[in-house]
Amino acid sequence: MSGIAAGMRMFNWPNYTKYIVNMYKCRFIPKPDSACKYIQNNNGPDGVAIFYKKSKFQSLGEDHKVLEAWGAATNQVALAVTRLGKASGREVVVVTTHLKARRGALLTNIREQQGGDLVTWVEGVREGRPVILTGDFNAEPTEPVLETLTSNVKTPLQSSYSISDLEYTTWKIRDSGEEKHVLDYVFHSPDLETRQTLSMPDTREVIADKFPSLRYASDHLSLVTDIAI
Repeated sequence: MSGIAAGMRMFNWPNYTKYIVNMYKCRFIPKPDSACKYIQNNNGPDGVAIFYKKSKFQSLGEDHKVLEAWGAATNQVALAVTRLGKASGREVVVVTTHLKARRGALLTNIREQQGGDLVTWVEGVREGRPVILTGDFNAEPTEPVLETLTSNVKTPLQSSYSISDLEYTTWKIRDSGEEKHVLDYVFHSPDLETRQTLSMPDTREVIADKFPSLRYASDHLSLVTDIAI
């Protein structure tokens, strides 16, 4: 997949935004009951989104679902888009999601249930095509949902990053103390190849306030990977 990343000291924001809009298309799916909607003067619900470069890919379709746990709908969603690489002529399905947050045995079980529902759905959507699955899974590598995602026989997935080498993808200060976790992942089917990944910042580059900060706009860091399709 192709993308751009740039660091700029000064730029014209309206022109930069127009450039991004012209270069990329976006699909967004909101949560069924987003907490953002209950904030005064909000900008709308949160959810999940996929951007793709219009010059590189042709849209072949999309699908989405509300993830389930024990057969009941949850407040988390998944989005899948099928795209044709214009240069390669190869089709690929890209999926993103954001699983249930927070710690605890019940919430861990909910994420495992959501992961099982997710891989079953992805198997039907991809119809044998290569697949890339990304997201904030809110789960450490030792949680059962990671085994659920990577051990499925019909849709085997492997991580772009060496998970054992990742020290963190989020690092924040909460009322309960400092939290440093690996919660975000990029998976793909074995018929795709990860060429390279962007490393997390060295811990010496992270300021005392952790994330978010003036230097890092989100409480989670972006995972960036080049995958050959």
